[in-house]
Amino acid sequence: MLVLLSWPLIFFGLSRYGVVNADEAFYHDIAWTMLETGDWFRLRTGPGEHVYDTFANAPLQYWLRGLAISHVGPDMLGMRIVTALSALLAVLATYVLTLRVGGRRAAFLGGLVLLTSFQFLYLHSARTGELEPGVCLLLVLMAHFFLRATLEPDRGFVAHHVVLALLVGWKAPVAPVPVIAELACFALIPEVRARLPGWLRTGIFVLPFALVWHVGQAFRLGSVLPEIILQIGQSAGGADGHGPTHRVFYYAHKLLFGGFPYSLLQPIALAALAGRALRGRAIGRPTPLALRVLCLYTLAILLFYVAISKTGPWYVVHAMPFLAILVALWLTGLQERGLSWAVVLSIAVALSLLFWLAPPLAGYNPFERSAIAIGMPLGWRTFGALQPLPAVLATAGVLLVPLSLAKRRLGARFSPLLALMLAVVFIGYALVRCLLPLAYVDHLSPLATMAANLDERRRAGAAIPLPIELPPAHPWTVHYYFGRDYLMQFARDPKSGTPPAQSRFVLIESRAGSRAREAAPALRH
Repeated sequence: MLVLLSWPLIFFGLSRYGVVNADEAFYHDIAWTMLETGDWFRLRTGPGEHVYDTFANAPLQYWLRGLAISHVGPDMLGMRIVTALSALLAVLATYVLTLRVGGRRAAFLGGLVLLTSFQFLYLHSARTGELEPGVCLLLVLMAHFFLRATLEPDRGFVAHHVVLALLVGWKAPVAPVPVIAELACFALIPEVRARLPGWLRTGIFVLPFALVWHVGQAFRLGSVLPEIILQIGQSAGGADGHGPTHRVFYYAHKLLFGGFPYSLLQPIALAALAGRALRGRAIGRPTPLALRVLCLYTLAILLFYVAISKTGPWYVVHAMPFLAILVALWLTGLQERGLSWAVVLSIAVALSLLFWLAPPLAGYNPFERSAIAIGMPLGWRTFGALQPLPAVLATAGVLLVPLSLAKRRLGARFSPLLALMLAVVFIGYALVRCLLPLAYVDHLSPLATMAANLDERRRAGAAIPLPIELPPAHPWTVHYYFGRDYLMQFARDPKSGTPPAQSRFVLIESRAGSRAREAAPALRH
């Protein structure tokens, strides 16, 4: 069922809209260049080698993208198919991890919550050629193998550390996140602490294999290595002009917008399960040990991005599989006897927020701009002169009456009914929200429209009136559309003689074939 639902949500119309994020054009162009030149060890677009990405986001994703391009071609499907498949595998991995700790019903619910999470699908995620779904897949697999090794003493950490090595080869700056989560598990969970020597021994054995690409590239690029290290350090820890408090609110907003309506349940589920884990109480099938590991993984991801001085809306995507698991475990856990009044009150508030909080539904086109630039508005619906807070409290009070009566009269039978009702209401809302943007799968930006028109003229043999000034766009996107067919230059400001900030380009000459690419190390800016 999850695979069948993935077709419309992840794969439908995947190749019909233009470049959404400049990053997806950048990654695709590097892989395309690797395939064209046969050089799979340098990251190049045009004449420049991008040594920052050589150490940060390589090599596995580029090799997989090159393999995909060789089979499906260098069009939009070739740009996105690796990411889309990674998203599907992340959903299935979420199912497998939840199945281990919570049973089949929770597993299906966890996979479904992730699959119908808006940001996981649209914003720098499954439907764009980005890295985040692959990171989600590897993080979930690491948590799965870590839990397997800690719950089954005869299991080792080989599979776990192999996945960690894959994460280093996929997106190295994220590798500290699971390591921090697991060190916290060793420090805070006595039952896990005895496995630390085995974890370390296996890590020492696997580490050289994980770093072979980076060590080899460090020797090859030794002359620019200090500058690379400085840039990576500045990217991760450089001042962004804001403190941790700002980043807490920043990521809370992204989670609230991108995960709505599940974001109304996520803090309730995290607090409830963490409280149970601290008190050593199970909730349904999950053991306290499993709950502690899952909660520490979730917190490690969120706190890591709050701690580093770098913000991006895509980072919260890495936490979404774990938040989906917690929501699923919490909902299925409602079926156990003894629903507290605090939980009933929390559910009443969550349902009232679902009614009054108003992220966009119809009319929101996630393919229009990059996730870093597109608006993520959160507004309030009100009734008459009511302000948001009184409206929410009044609605919660009204909902609390039938919920309280049901708790008094139905008791244990109320919990399964409530869990089913919440799942239907919230998943139904999320499914509608995730299906409506598919109306925009044919969206083309002005740059993509111009590229399509010029390609049609070239195929028809019609003359192309050069020079042509292009609409403003990111250089990586411009290079993807035009770099192989035309010579280009920046449009000059007649007053200053320098390229303007909005990166306007002019096509000055057609050329046959691909541009010769020579390795000329240059930092990616």
